[in-house]
Amino acid sequence: MGEYAEMAMERDWESQFHTDEYDYLDNVVIRSKKKEESGLPFKEWEVGTNLLMRQFLSDLDTLKLNAVCIIVKYTDKAVLFKIDRDFEQDLSKDVTFWLPKSVLYRKENEIKVVYVKHWATIKGVEELFLV
Repeated sequence: MGEYAEMAMERDWESQFHTDEYDYLDNVVIRSKKKEESGLPFKEWEVGTNLLMRQFLSDLDTLKLNAVCIIVKYTDKAVLFKIDRDFEQDLSKDVTFWLPKSVLYRKENEIKVVYVKHWATIKGVEELFLV
């Protein structure tokens, strides 16, 4: 391997691994690759606002939930959502569900898109949108 290739490999090696999990093997630390779900905290929009809600599987590359939802109600710690049947026309009935604000986040350059952490369980919706 040439010197340039070795330098490029050293440069890119750290970007392939994160420090979230460690596997110890004979005094050698191997950092496993794990993408973090990070973003801005959930913003409280007005009741009745339509939002695109997304949840990814644990590998964070495949969409598990991708639906337009309406904000129905807020509490101190949770939000009641209803899937908007005007956009999701394949649903035969109204679906409402609560989600804690702690599992909701948004990304910096996206407007009215809310993400749900991959480990969160959405009761009543899992069977409708499960990939």
